[in-house]
Amino acid sequence: MISLYLYPDQAISDVWTEWSDTTLNKKHPAKFTTPTGFQLARGAINANDRTRAGEFFQLGLLRGILVNPQGAGRTASVST
Repeated sequence: MISLYLYPDQAISDVWTEWSDTTLNKKHPAKFTTPTGFQLARGAINANDRTRAGEFFQLGLLRGILVNPQGAGRTASVST
């Protein structure tokens, strides 16, 4: 089932809390330092994690991009 989050607070309560408590709260082996390392560390290569990571970056919850964007016309920019 694919969830579409229309409200940031719903995405934060449904996804961010679990990510914070598990995946983002530990040091991962160097093999996960790749453009898809975040997804590999979570054991899932799917659009949901990729999409949520981009949304959380845009919301300002992340200092950097977890996964490179995928698809035509999508770009990631980090402002300094």
